Amino acid sequence: ILLAETLLVLPKGDTVEQYEEIVRIARIYNIRPDCLCVDRTGHGQGTYDMLRHNWGEVIGVNYSESASQTRIMTEDHDIASELYVRIHSELWFATRKFIEFGYLKLSLGFNTDDLFPQLTGRRFQTMGKKAKVEDKDSYKSRNNGKSPDEADTITLLVQGARKAFSFIPGMLTSNSRAGDDEDDNEPRICCTNRTE
Repeated sequence: ILLAETLLVLPKGDTVEQYEEIVRIARIYNIRPDCLCVDRTGHGQGTYDMLRHNWGEVIGVNYSESASQTRIMTEDHDIASELYVRIHSELWFATRKFIEFGYLKLSLGFNTDDLFPQLTGRRFQTMGKKAKVEDKDSYKSRNNGKSPDEADTITLLVQGARKAFSFIPGMLTSNSRAGDDEDDNEPRICCTNRTE
């Protein structure tokens, strides 16, 4: 479903500069506002607000929010808020599952020098029934102060697809679904155990 072709680094700047640069790049790549997912934590909130007010209904993620009320995979036994401590952990586990089951690919020539160590080096722990990805400060302290920004960007790409298209992948592609079909709360085990 997702093919990441490139990873662009936006220069640091004030809210207005960030807003203008995001819109400029999104237009170059034909990204609609409703398919763009941005970090709205801390200083990102202002940019997110400008994008929504001036450009369209972008998707925003505040990493301190609770996990969502949806499943990551159709076969999951519980919704994300029952499995993950916060949205931050949900995004990382969703990305892991998208990669594991072939829903996220990187194009040839994609620079993975920073990305692969970040994706594979982030630790997690279980807290009872829930899983929690380590916080950014802990990751940075183990990696010479390097922030996992590239990997966080990939998690936002996955979240954008999940939210924009209400997409819930299946371990088998035949179990995947898109749309607002939230009435079916039972996990699907195989393609013969599903409702249309």
